[in-house]
Amino acid sequence: MPSYDGKVVYKIDGDNTDYDKALKSSELKAVAVASAISVAFVAMTKAVASAIGSAIKTGMTYNTQIETYEAAFTTMLGSAEKAADLMEQLKQKAAATPFELEDLTAATQLLMNYGLTADEAMDKMSMLGDIAQGNAEKMQRIATAYGQMSSAGRVTLEDINQMIEAGFNPLLEISETTGESMASLRDRISKGTLAVEEITAAMESATSEGGKYYKSMETQSKTLNGQLSTLKDNANSFLGAMTSG
Repeated sequence: MPSYDGKVVYKIDGDNTDYDKALKSSELKAVAVASAISVAFVAMTKAVASAIGSAIKTGMTYNTQIETYEAAFTTMLGSAEKAADLMEQLKQKAAATPFELEDLTAATQLLMNYGLTADEAMDKMSMLGDIAQGNAEKMQRIATAYGQMSSAGRVTLEDINQMIEAGFNPLLEISETTGESMASLRDRISKGTLAVEEITAAMESATSEGGKYYKSMETQSKTLNGQLSTLKDNANSFLGAMTSG
């Protein structure tokens, strides 16, 4: 330990190689973590932007479709106000049933094209929805058969068979309600004496309290598929409201 001018000088020799390695390793780890965070942030930002873009697109598509429906109903009803009111009723029904707005609109337009008024179409569509038990294809087929016989003012075996193939036998309902035999009913169809009103009464009986299809749509709306359909309608309606204008 040498001394210079009364001062004591210490010299320490050591190996800091491990320290340098640890320091460099820490620096590399910090860079790697920062890089990973940056990549994750960019990915998250892109995902959020994509989700927002998709939501906007869905909302705008929904609004465009509503405008198309309202334009068609305006032509059919001769009033934009009545068309808007009808669309609001259909949106509410879509939000509370297993049917999507497109299905309900198509069935309503079909019945109106066969000569039913908007109120009549909505009333009959509710019964048809219960009879079809939430199945859009069946509802459309039964609606077609009912519309045809309503427009023609007479019941044909072809219309009845179309209903039966879609899952509803109005003759069986009439037979159970009135006691008239199936043979007699078919004979009256061939003679053209079975009235459309009797088919309507059969639909009302089947969907009223105690009937086979009473509140069938409500029951189906509680299933997983029904809940998903209702969720989709509500989500589309919300996105439509958010992107309106």
